Amino acid sequence: ISSIVDAVAGGVTGAITNDGTGLTNDNRPVLRGTTEAGSLITIYDGTTAIHSFVSTTSDWTWQYPTTARFSDGEHVLRVRAVDKAGNISALSDPFTINVDTSEPVAPVITIGSDNVGALTEAIFKGRITDDTTPTFSGTAEPNSVVYLYDNDNFLGSFRADGTGAWSWTLPELMPGLHNLTAYSLDAAGNKSALSEPYDFKLGTVWDFNDGTFNGWTILGNHARPGDTFVRATADGGYQLEFITVATAADFSGNIMSLQINVEAGETYDFNFILSRITRYSLVNPAQLALTVDGVPVSAYYTVADTPQKVEGSWVATTTGTVTLAINNRVSSGHGNDFWID
Repeated sequence: ISSIVDAVAGGVTGAITNDGTGLTNDNRPVLRGTTEAGSLITIYDGTTAIHSFVSTTSDWTWQYPTTARFSDGEHVLRVRAVDKAGNISALSDPFTINVDTSEPVAPVITIGSDNVGALTEAIFKGRITDDTTPTFSGTAEPNSVVYLYDNDNFLGSFRADGTGAWSWTLPELMPGLHNLTAYSLDAAGNKSALSEPYDFKLGTVWDFNDGTFNGWTILGNHARPGDTFVRATADGGYQLEFITVATAADFSGNIMSLQINVEAGETYDFNFILSRITRYSLVNPAQLALTVDGVPVSAYYTVADTPQKVEGSWVATTTGTVTLAINNRVSSGHGNDFWID
């Protein structure tokens, strides 16, 4: 037997390696060999003769008919020839194949990880993130190759480890809705079913890391003389600091706003990070919420020592321009200092 060829489309195809394992998902592979022209060829699977035929040329080819096939498992194949004079050859050297036609388990996309910004966290299904290159992890058939797609566009492939676990960082994504799916190919070339979809949203990020307000308008009385709103942080970025002005009487109301364009029927998710300014005392902490055209779309969050994410969701009823704002409902000025990012 000179070669055995896997011809099943959609997986691993081509010549099967005669290395003692010969893994293939083709249960009707093509056997090829050489003999004396006119010889009677008998093919053996182990010690069982499975087919005989006369080869009219010195090169022969054989494949199971469509009604028969090799079972899953190991098959040690040999051939013997009988020439026209009745001389019987020795058995050929063995060619071992291992047939595996079982579909691997579908991959599972378990969780995403946001590694960007002041507050990093898991990316659960249906949630929003500001990480343009999030890392996702999951499970698949051990040692299989996982093929990952986003909105039906191929992102890349990678191999699950010996336990079936995998983790992969996505290439840079554009803002908007993302829907991840995956399938896997096992070592024999069998393709799994498609995974359950994993959807999340990548939002527009205003990180202020260029030292500007990114189009936001700063409002209210948080502008003490000698202080700037944009302050550099230890990690090389920037955050917005709001420090109460001693002469002001009322610090409630919008502290910053931005005009954004929206489309009717679309859902918009907003969030920002909020925390106290540690170099100042926290006596009358601000309470902040996100508003759209003056209507709160999030709960009011109280400034605290630990950074927290203020989140809101809103559905546009008409297409047009709305005002997104961050609102403070605490009027007292003493100890009413905070930063946002």
